[in-house]
Amino acid sequence: MPSTRIQAGVRAGLVAAAATAGAIIGFSLRHDVWVTPFVSLGIQVLQGLGLTRPPRVVSSLAGIAAHVAWMVVWGIGFGLLAYRRTPAAAALLALGIGVVASLSAQIIQPALGAVKFAALPAAQAVLCVVLLSVGLMAGRALSATD
Repeated sequence: MPSTRIQAGVRAGLVAAAATAGAIIGFSLRHDVWVTPFVSLGIQVLQGLGLTRPPRVVSSLAGIAAHVAWMVVWGIGFGLLAYRRTPAAAALLALGIGVVASLSAQIIQPALGAVKFAALPAAQAVLCVVLLSVGLMAGRALSATD
């Protein structure tokens, strides 16, 4: 049933959001700017909505919300594609979605590509893609819809 797959995808996306946000915050803590990636993303999203110069707290909340929303979108896509697949096939799909998510961050200008706005070095961006993929798989395992 599609709604079951969507629910599983939402769960997988939330796990992926937690994993990637934790990594982004961890990378940023090294520079005492833990919220800056989310502020940058929030500013871009809010500017896309026509709001200029929002307060920092509003920008950070918008950035966090955008990050979570985008991860849930990727999770729903994964939930729909990985349904009744073997764990190996699902893992390849999760990795593929992580790569597509990373590439889309370079294409979608003011939308929801957190990796682009986090300005992560390549190695850290790769780690976020891996964490997104692992998060999707962990969310799939937690949902157990197959």
